[in-house]
Amino acid sequence: TLFVVDAFQYGIIPGVLAYFLTHFHSDHYGGLRKSFKQPIYCTALVSLKLGVDKAYLNVIDVDETRTVCGVKVTALDANHCPGSLMFLFQLAQGRNFLHVGDFRADPKMESYPCFWNLAIDHLYLDTTYCDPKHSFPSQSDTIARVIEVTESNLRVEPRTLVLCGSYTIGELCCSPWCKSGKEKVFLAVADLLNSKIWAAPDKRRVLRCLKDPIITQRLVDKAEEAQVHVCPMGDLNVQVLSNYLQKYSLCRKYTHILAFKPTGWVGGAPNIAPVRRNNITICGNSHLIHSQISICLY
Repeated sequence: TLFVVDAFQYGIIPGVLAYFLTHFHSDHYGGLRKSFKQPIYCTALVSLKLGVDKAYLNVIDVDETRTVCGVKVTALDANHCPGSLMFLFQLAQGRNFLHVGDFRADPKMESYPCFWNLAIDHLYLDTTYCDPKHSFPSQSDTIARVIEVTESNLRVEPRTLVLCGSYTIGELCCSPWCKSGKEKVFLAVADLLNSKIWAAPDKRRVLRCLKDPIITQRLVDKAEEAQVHVCPMGDLNVQVLSNYLQKYSLCRKYTHILAFKPTGWVGGAPNIAPVRRNNITICGNSHLIHSQISICLY
């Protein structure tokens, strides 16, 4: 084909007519500059973050199929972060290529209609966690454990503010069934507590772009109106959290913080037993307290 996927680190490649971007994580869009003047195909949410001239951005939505340079291209939900895609390329001569980008495999992906009775000739597969040492519990099992830990903590300290770590884009897909890792945590906790959800302005913009009715209903602009906060992953350490209640003037309402730091990078242990320091409880990997606990929700 005349295509490349997630190959911006190589700059303008001679002979390439279309550039595809699976999602907005730096190891995939790395090398892309505002001065880039070649056709890029990505989702609307990703296009908002790129800063590239809109004349070169071609928005392709989940489950949309279009013909590019004589090739039938279908965008599929990758079950990763907001706006993340897999690309199915169906060539005129009958060969079929599937590029998954970063994805989380799920049996429901087998129900995608475009895969019915279709042979994939070439599969471009993300292998980040293919090493046997990465044996993760299921998302549902881990989220159940998060709920258990939350309930246990609030029985002891009802005036507890719950924080969940997330990245700039986060990890929420656009279809209802495949909300992935980190957002599944705070949505489950918010449902448990019947709480509103607060996040910083940049994160709120991303979440609202998803037009998810559940998130829209719960999301608020004032920190004091929510018992569940979504915070940058790097903030979830003892030093930052020690000042968190004072920073947002929440100390009259809450006396304790329970923070979940969901990440798949620190191993596959299903145990997320909390580590406590004074009025702060952190579940997840925190290098400042040398915890090897992990919440595996990649």
